[in-house]
Amino acid sequence: MQTLVVISAEIIAYLSLDFKLIKKVGVYIASTVFLYIIFLIAFKQSAAGIEDKHIESISINDPKNELLKALSKKLIDTNGRKLVLSGNKFYVFNFSTYTSAPCQIKLLYLEKFAHKIPANLNLVYVANSGMETFDEFKSKLKHDKADKIIYAYLYDEDLLKKLDINKYPSEIMLSPGFKLLREQQSFYEFDANTYEQQTLELLKK
Repeated sequence: MQTLVVISAEIIAYLSLDFKLIKKVGVYIASTVFLYIIFLIAFKQSAAGIEDKHIESISINDPKNELLKALSKKLIDTNGRKLVLSGNKFYVFNFSTYTSAPCQIKLLYLEKFAHKIPANLNLVYVANSGMETFDEFKSKLKHDKADKIIYAYLYDEDLLKKLDINKYPSEIMLSPGFKLLREQQSFYEFDANTYEQQTLELLKK
């Protein structure tokens, strides 16, 4: 682009052969600056148009978002009925199993944390058919009325593989519209020191 500007300026200067030296220099400098500004503006507008289209294509066709929407439609509750989730809320999906010590540590923490969260956030405990049967899942629940956690079960192991859920506990936090905000694996007692603050901060985004 810069080469083109210089060549154009030289042509303009050449066309002004009848001018004196000082005028020629003036024409050269003025034309160089003018043409550079014109080409720079045109280049930025073209690049911005390309970038906007790229961002739009990612947000619309992101396969991860489609998998998360599929997950939100395939969970069932403790009675075996489809779990209906709101697309206007934030969700923390905690993929867990009763045989894992870290899972139990996190569940105990989430039971307490659930009493502090705002109304636009729901905590969902997710068990799956690859780790336990539906009856095992139900039998391990305390069914405590004070428990604010939503308990769900998933039969679709293939969906978990596509979401890269292969360690327990694993967590996916979603924004309204079931879009990915955070992914985490494992949980230890010291994680409780920062978990609450980090999670509540994400609600502001």
